[in-house]
Amino acid sequence: MTDLIKVDTDKCNNCHSCISVCPVKNCVDGSGNKIAIIADRCLGCGRCVHVCASHARAINDDTEAFVDELDNHKPLVVMIAPAAVTVFDDIFRLISFLKSSGVLAVFDVSFGAELSARSYLEYARRENPETIIAQPCPAIVNYCELYAPRLIQYLAPVHSPMMHTAIMIRNYFPDFAGAKIAALSPCVAKKREFEETGYVDFNVTLIRFKEILEQRHVDLNEFTPHDFDGPMSERAVSFSSPGGLKNTIVRDAPALSSKIRRIEGTFTVYKYLNDIPQMLEEGVAPLLIDCLSCSAGCNGGPGTGNFGHPVAMLENKVDARLKMQIHRNKMIFGINRIKSEVNNYWKQGLYDRVYKDCSENLAGYRKPTQKDLDIIYHKMKKTTKADFLNCAACGYGDCRSMAEAIFNKLNRPENCHHYLKKEIDERLKEHQSILQYVRDGIFLLESNGRILPSYSKALEEIFRRDMLADVSIMSIFSGFFDKEKLKEIDVFMDRVFDASVPDGELQKENPLRNVEARFANLDGGFDIRRLNFAIERIYDGKTVSKLLVIVRDGGAFNSGNAVCGSTAGGEADAPALEASGRLLDDAAIKPDKSENNFNRLVKNNEMKAVMFALAEKLLFCSADGSAEDGKDNCITFDACSKDGEVCVSCHSNAGGIDVNKVMAQALAFGFITAEEAEKLSEQEKLDYFFKVCFSGIKDRLKALSCLKIKFSNKSDSCRLNLIFPVESAGQNHFSVSSDCSRPQP
Repeated sequence: MTDLIKVDTDKCNNCHSCISVCPVKNCVDGSGNKIAIIADRCLGCGRCVHVCASHARAINDDTEAFVDELDNHKPLVVMIAPAAVTVFDDIFRLISFLKSSGVLAVFDVSFGAELSARSYLEYARRENPETIIAQPCPAIVNYCELYAPRLIQYLAPVHSPMMHTAIMIRNYFPDFAGAKIAALSPCVAKKREFEETGYVDFNVTLIRFKEILEQRHVDLNEFTPHDFDGPMSERAVSFSSPGGLKNTIVRDAPALSSKIRRIEGTFTVYKYLNDIPQMLEEGVAPLLIDCLSCSAGCNGGPGTGNFGHPVAMLENKVDARLKMQIHRNKMIFGINRIKSEVNNYWKQGLYDRVYKDCSENLAGYRKPTQKDLDIIYHKMKKTTKADFLNCAACGYGDCRSMAEAIFNKLNRPENCHHYLKKEIDERLKEHQSILQYVRDGIFLLESNGRILPSYSKALEEIFRRDMLADVSIMSIFSGFFDKEKLKEIDVFMDRVFDASVPDGELQKENPLRNVEARFANLDGGFDIRRLNFAIERIYDGKTVSKLLVIVRDGGAFNSGNAVCGSTAGGEADAPALEASGRLLDDAAIKPDKSENNFNRLVKNNEMKAVMFALAEKLLFCSADGSAEDGKDNCITFDACSKDGEVCVSCHSNAGGIDVNKVMAQALAFGFITAEEAEKLSEQEKLDYFFKVCFSGIKDRLKALSCLKIKFSNKSDSCRLNLIFPVESAGQNHFSVSSDCSRPQP
């Protein structure tokens, strides 16, 4: 089937608003990072276009192709839908513009609606059906053919008003036999109807054509009004409004008024249609169901641009034309003229339509069993009754419908609100458990630069707890410990994030003017676009690209690659580690007496910091993390050189690597999902140790010219050997050791 809706994946933000308004749901594929449409299942109701706040969806019509034909003076005939009066101020001036542009004739679809009403009456009198589903709305026809083929038998076996008009042109106006027919339409689904029936060549949506006229600076007020070609309509000009079909039929058959049921709107009409078999069984079905998919009827169709406009204002424009048409018929032709006009162009069987069962387009869609659902619920982390929120955040309305979509690969558990909440809670627990064992002070920031309440216990030994409650990162690194001063900084930072405050004003009041801030530029981090903005305004445009704040015993740990400095423009200096490196204070450093390249390498602050970080990770991933038999678990690293290479070793005597602890960290850092981890062998799990171990320091090792890495793992110990190049010959050695026992939970 033809694509009726286009999706711009660059604009789609996967918000699922489109799923929430889709009356059938399973024409929408939400299993990826962007929402896709399955064209063969789409009704073309256009509701998703209206609600897409990111404008990622657009109707797919033939406006550009029609305008191209018009510009090239190809023979064209145009039909204008009655809803046009809600889009154009004066449709008769629009007719004049079309005629002046070379259009051979312009017909009123309202007269096709007059013919359509006659077809309904004749069918009802001739066949005496149980009920008739009106079919001017192609979205409703698509629904019956695709999703409810049992209802096809109740669809009126006649064409829509637009098709009545096109068939009339082809059969009663031979002068236009060689011309293509274009319909100025309020509906995107008409495109599929036209392609299936073959009478109309272009579905030109009203709003898109109006936009092109505006782009070309066409002022319709400059054109003299021109009437339609062909026969003139009367009551059927109201066909675009809800109940328009009923109004037209009742004019000719008043006794049917109580037997016609008017209903519209996607949240109502499809449920009503599904209930028809039950209504027939209970003997309460109306003779004729005057139904439209759009709640405002065709006046609010997706091709009008009128979505959200007050219905009364739209219908007022239609009613104004209705009064005019009734008056014209009485004054010019007399009261019975419209009936004779319809008789002139209506013929038995000319406007009949046959429908087809398209439910094979849903052949791949299956209803899950309860066992299938239970498996999906488990994947959605729904294990108790309280987990079934039915919050509708996914767009499906309830948890069961979402599970059915996941079962049919039309969505994924990650799009469930409950799943995300559980995932976040589990991740926070994992992170918090990791933070219990880390000797560094670590905290995370919100996008506005304020500290989140999740931080390592070690941080409370560095800063007072009352300093860590919803304060700005700049407050922590300002060097001030006075509460009033910190409050002043917080107020200032809030103004920094207010784009309406001029930069010059901020520079004058900046309480951080003479304060340096140092940050570690590591591989981990979070989205700090707003924090970047703040630092740009305070620190002369020196911004952070990735940020993970690590505080070491009272100061900011600096990797030697400072990313922002003071307002004077100076870079943060490299010896920041010395100012904050009490972690190394207890270490016994025994370097060679001779100063050579070897010593300059291994005594480099950056080298010491990298190796200590590696040793700490070794200990954290080791099998035995507690003191046993009076023996402290400790780590050491040493280095020796030979023949132009230095081997720097990191060794832990706390046992070999525990793959379960490796996996816990890999999950926490997001290197792997729990489902992926379950499929790994023990060796494959061990391989993740390298990702965990070298996360955040790969670039730093590269800067130190690390040549290769070797790893040995035993039951009682483990060792990492890093090889670096040096120019000096000979053998040298030094070692560092430190008690690094992890605290007990």
